[in-house]
Amino acid sequence: MEIAHKEIIQTPTLVSKCWHGLMGGIKLTEEQLVNLYAELKPTPKAVCKRLCFPCEMKPDETVVSHHLKRFIRELNEDKLGRFVRFCTGSDLLISKKISVEFVNVSGLARRPVSQTCNSILELPKTYDNFPEFRAEFVSVLESNVWVMDIV
Repeated sequence: MEIAHKEIIQTPTLVSKCWHGLMGGIKLTEEQLVNLYAELKPTPKAVCKRLCFPCEMKPDETVVSHHLKRFIRELNEDKLGRFVRFCTGSDLLISKKISVEFVNVSGLARRPVSQTCNSILELPKTYDNFPEFRAEFVSVLESNVWVMDIV
């Protein structure tokens, strides 16, 4: 009974009290809150709109940018949420943009890398074809071993 009381009553009450000072002035109806959440839920179209590529791209960078857009369009809801979380640190689209940078790495060092604080996605520009790109990105998203380093 004590554990149930703590989990069902005490923990939510503490969270509510902590957030009340910050959110006390905001009055949202349940419908408004549901709509707000729906707007932040990632869709392939919304994620692609947030991608920011360099102004001038070399041909190999352009090819990889097309691979990335195609990859995003083919993701299901779960993997799209993982992709957004990988790039921004959140499952929801709270970032206005995801900056894409291209790096020159190959071999075992070749993999997508993200900086979630700034929503930067670093992509190798050495992919020969889309299946290769997709396979490497899916393996990163499904690994569930994302190292968060602060330098």
